[in-house]
Amino acid sequence: MLNQEKLACIVNTTIEVSARSNTKQYYLDLGYKSFRNAQNKLIFAVDINDLRLTSHKKIKVKCPVCGKIRETKFYIFVNAKTCLCRSCNMKKLGGVNKLNLIGRTFNQLTVIKEAEIKNQASYWVCQCTCGDICIVKGTNLMSGNTKSCGCLQKESAKQSMINLQKNKGSYIYSDHTDEENFSHFKQLDDPYRDSRWRKLRKLFLQINNKCAKCGTTQNLHIHHIKLAKDFPEYFYDCKNFIVLCNSCHGKYHSLYANPNKHNLKEWLSD
Repeated sequence: MLNQEKLACIVNTTIEVSARSNTKQYYLDLGYKSFRNAQNKLIFAVDINDLRLTSHKKIKVKCPVCGKIRETKFYIFVNAKTCLCRSCNMKKLGGVNKLNLIGRTFNQLTVIKEAEIKNQASYWVCQCTCGDICIVKGTNLMSGNTKSCGCLQKESAKQSMINLQKNKGSYIYSDHTDEENFSHFKQLDDPYRDSRWRKLRKLFLQINNKCAKCGTTQNLHIHHIKLAKDFPEYFYDCKNFIVLCNSCHGKYHSLYANPNKHNLKEWLSD
């Protein structure tokens, strides 16, 4: 049985419940009669106060503070400690318990001020040790999920690249001979699905994370300056890579039937 406060927040006073084998007898015992709806399904029209407390039926609930109507499962609403919507509840808690992170340092980030973002969560303006300013969610600062503005990840990727270049037994890079690279390339049915290539591609894009033509950071590809079909020995050579977005990559190949470093340099300078 719901208390009066919660009953007053529920918008729909009756709800349709399917007459399933595990619920049919329960509602028949309460005096409800089943009927068929427009979809010819056998259902009960049940008063919200008679709904089983474990029911997963969705109900509409009105927040007593802001008046916002939200949809939630009945059993969740029954067990909730408050009738408030999440936004109002966060404001209520924030007025009393909200942490002030200004001046505190989390890994490489120092909190300067609270960000003016209208959201249920708190966001903070932070300065990284590299000098860049970024906005970080408070929970990510506290948990350590965000440790820098992104420079830490780039440095880690660079170090990983250096370490992998030294590991000649596992990955092929430009410090291998052309014969070694070519021999490995010939053994692959699809080099772009090779685990070595995917690892190298991921690391390279972490360091070089914008298009060389338009500057976007979305949908990035690695273009081989010397094409893999003509120069397979340079397929894993990082000096043979340039980053282009999906759009620019497609435009470049549509413009030049025979891509090479000379027309690439001319196209990039346009």
